[in-house]
Amino acid sequence: MNPAKGRGASPFIRQTGWRTELAALHIEEIAQKENDSVSFPQKTALQYRKWSLIHRVLYDNPFHVSERLPRHEQWSRVRDYTMKNLAEPEIVDWLTQQIDIARHLAQGISDLRPHKNGPCHAVLMEWVASRKRKALAVHHWALAAEAADVPIHVEHRHPLC
Repeated sequence: MNPAKGRGASPFIRQTGWRTELAALHIEEIAQKENDSVSFPQKTALQYRKWSLIHRVLYDNPFHVSERLPRHEQWSRVRDYTMKNLAEPEIVDWLTQQIDIARHLAQGISDLRPHKNGPCHAVLMEWVASRKRKALAVHHWALAAEAADVPIHVEHRHPLC
């Protein structure tokens, strides 16, 4: 589905295998939060798998938003599209922030939060790839801490977790 036009068959709908996998990862993530016996490296591995899947889905299913629309409207359509198809809270939060930044810039209000110009899909892909790299870095950090037999307490966890 082209979020700008709001019609047509969505590539997300045509490929349902990833939906099952993402749902399973979300269920496993919730179960891990409730279970104290799950090791921190296991939790970080799950985060990396989740972001890898999201990256793959967005890469395999590019979308286009009309550049004629105001930037905040472009981001709003992308947010609605990803909420409907991915339902990942971190992405929704980031997209909401992009909408706020675009509105501020359109009103002439200086905004120091990070933002980029360019096609929405490319900017979103860059952010998701960055989040995936961060998840991998945290996972490597957790594995190194476990290998060194360093206890990881809540207050000493990596700041990205």
